[in-house]
Amino acid sequence: MRRLLKIELRKIFYNRIFWIALGGYILMMVFVLLMMRHQIESFNDRISESTKGFLPLIPTEIYSFPHVWHNLTFIARFLKIFLGVIMVILVTNEYNYNTLRQNMINGLSRFELLYAKFLDAVLLSSVAVTLIFVFGLISGFVTTDNLLFEDVFSKMSYLAAYFLMLISFLSFVIMLAFLLRKAILVLGLLLLYIFILEPIIAFKYSDSFGDFLPIRSMNLLIEIPDTPIFALFNQKPQYDGISALHIFLSILYATVFLSVSYWYLKKKDL
Repeated sequence: MRRLLKIELRKIFYNRIFWIALGGYILMMVFVLLMMRHQIESFNDRISESTKGFLPLIPTEIYSFPHVWHNLTFIARFLKIFLGVIMVILVTNEYNYNTLRQNMINGLSRFELLYAKFLDAVLLSSVAVTLIFVFGLISGFVTTDNLLFEDVFSKMSYLAAYFLMLISFLSFVIMLAFLLRKAILVLGLLLLYIFILEPIIAFKYSDSFGDFLPIRSMNLLIEIPDTPIFALFNQKPQYDGISALHIFLSILYATVFLSVSYWYLKKKDL
């Protein structure tokens, strides 16, 4: 594992597009999280001035303990597509520069080639979770009134759920990238499936297997938070906390996606 990680880090270190994409993701994440609170406060100020307190204000405690972990990971799940783009770059570059074949010549097995990409997924997921963790700690300590020590950690399990969601999602991206090889094809199919095909199928079969589709199952790991700001829009969670069913489904899907990738690598000439 150490050897594979060293090889992947060497590839990443000299990949300018990777660093630009990762930096863009981090900046976008921070921007979205900061702007959301700013927009809520600005809206409340306008409401207070124009209605003299006759209309209710939007709750601003979304970044306070203990709910900050659930709220932040719920918001961040909508940005995971950008991590998917980075993963597409990492896999398709192997074909563009023939590094897969070179790695095999240098003694790596096909399983190790896949495992190396899985390590990339773990690294990306770890960066995303660390970003949420740091932002959550800072915002939680700054905005929480009557802070209790146990509140800081009581809902931190959502960070683990977010990590699992990203691993499962990036495993799906890895499979598509190995199957299609071309970045434009992978991104096109990925966007088509995530934003059009699966939502249509999930909606049509919402009473049967809609919640068990891959992306839907991953998303249901972190449902709509049961906090006042989301209640204003009549949005309620379907499950109480993190669903064990969708933990199982996310692990199962990740295993299936990686297994298909390995089967394809064994079958095809690199």
